[in-house]
Amino acid sequence: MKRFVCFLLLIPFMACGVVKQQLVNDRQLGYSAVFPVEVYVYPGTSKEIQKRPAEWRPARTTESTPFGQVEWFNRMSSFTGKRSAYFTVEVGTLPPGNQGGRNIEEIVATLRQWNSARFPGPIVELDGTKGPGFEYFHKKSGGDVVHGVIVFRRGRIHHARVGSTDPKDPRLNSFLKSFAVDP
Repeated sequence: MKRFVCFLLLIPFMACGVVKQQLVNDRQLGYSAVFPVEVYVYPGTSKEIQKRPAEWRPARTTESTPFGQVEWFNRMSSFTGKRSAYFTVEVGTLPPGNQGGRNIEEIVATLRQWNSARFPGPIVELDGTKGPGFEYFHKKSGGDVVHGVIVFRRGRIHHARVGSTDPKDPRLNSFLKSFAVDP
């Protein structure tokens, strides 16, 4: 009997991590994206040990930016191990005033300059259907990569960013392609 109880207690520690896709369609923040998330399942089954909540609430942070104090709402999933990676979407509303620009072109130029200081590398402007905004790519000296998309719409900055130790990780492009900002 003791062995059986010990076996039952060990099952959660022998669980296998499985990557699943979770669609986040946040109408309040105005975006949608498909996040890869790791869930743990019982060995030899597809039954999840602890189900992920259907509602995934964003975290709140405040950051000093060229526009003033911006309150960000973000969601993030991450993986550790041999191919560690993270996937995040941040949405921030510009504070009142003209700090950082008076029109969309000036605001996007300020965003481009600010982001280039943090993640130097090539920048590609988004076309009219996805923008206004830009896509950027940054390779760190250790080989890690950061790739992201910034879109400015309706007074909000929408920023999808991925980072990985493996630049050829297919989850990176898949996540960024799934990122869409409401018109």
